[in-house]
Amino acid sequence: MAELRAVVRMPTGTAFDADVVGARLPTPTGQVGVRPGAEPFVTALDSGLVLLQTAEGTVFAGTAGGVARHDGATLTLFSPFAAVGDADAVLAALDHARSRQDGELAALRALSELESRITADVRAGRTARGAP
Repeated sequence: MAELRAVVRMPTGTAFDADVVGARLPTPTGQVGVRPGAEPFVTALDSGLVLLQTAEGTVFAGTAGGVARHDGATLTLFSPFAAVGDADAVLAALDHARSRQDGELAALRALSELESRITADVRAGRTARGAP
């Protein structure tokens, strides 16, 4: 099975770096699916839930928007904040980040909106359909 490298980067470091068989990204114009061998592209990344399909299953990445770049071999997501793991871990990380008192009000609002979007996605069962 062909794979592509997926990397989720934040200013504080790398949140995810592994081979995936596909990914689904939220963009301003809708969901974008990425498979191995896809044409290179750069696009804006909306805040929301990224689905990364690995050989073992789906990994969720809640992001606060940013930029996605695919060079033909590696999909790199650059975001000011990302929480990666299963659905429960992502929701817990978002809740923890939102509860911190040292962030700015705008960041807290963005995280709250992000958590609402991801929670709605998970509850609506969109993630049950699988990645890409």
